[in-house]
Amino acid sequence: MGRRRLRLPPGQRLHDVVAILVQKNRTVMKKVIIMGASSGIGLHCAEALASRGVKVGVAARHTAPLEALKERYPDFVEYMSIDVTKTDAVRRLEDLISLTGGMDIYFHVSGIGYENPELDPEMETAIFETNTVGFVRCISGAWRRVRRNGVRGQIAAVTSVAGTNGIAKLSAAPFPTFQTFYHFAGNRFRLQ
Repeated sequence: MGRRRLRLPPGQRLHDVVAILVQKNRTVMKKVIIMGASSGIGLHCAEALASRGVKVGVAARHTAPLEALKERYPDFVEYMSIDVTKTDAVRRLEDLISLTGGMDIYFHVSGIGYENPELDPEMETAIFETNTVGFVRCISGAWRRVRRNGVRGQIAAVTSVAGTNGIAKLSAAPFPTFQTFYHFAGNRFRLQ
């Protein structure tokens, strides 16, 4: 599982890239689990995959968008409410994998961020629990699943350039520190 950075050419949309990957890996990419699929990149990727006949298991805290996706693609979408900050997240992830019929790819896009110039500790704790503890909990669970079953699988996560470059409005907050952590964690899982 090597880490690759995906840079989109100008004018190319993420779901176009997903379509290309699906075509190139039609026999490999059968079942994809997406954590954090209620909006943004996760929801768009889930829809792009399901619309191309790929079985997708989607999870997030907020399930209304996931229910709507299941209604549009009933044969290709399974969903579950999973809060990555809760200790039962890995058990629920295992349940979603079973409901989906397996997992060839785990895609982690769950995360939150706030402008927090006053460093309100409650906001920082929520960010840390979701973006770091939730990340480790779910990535570790997916990795153990692949290793335990002795199958080939891929694990991918969307992170941010803030880990190496910082972001001006978020520079007062620990957000860049979390992003740096993701880079190190990605290397750790690749070495295992």
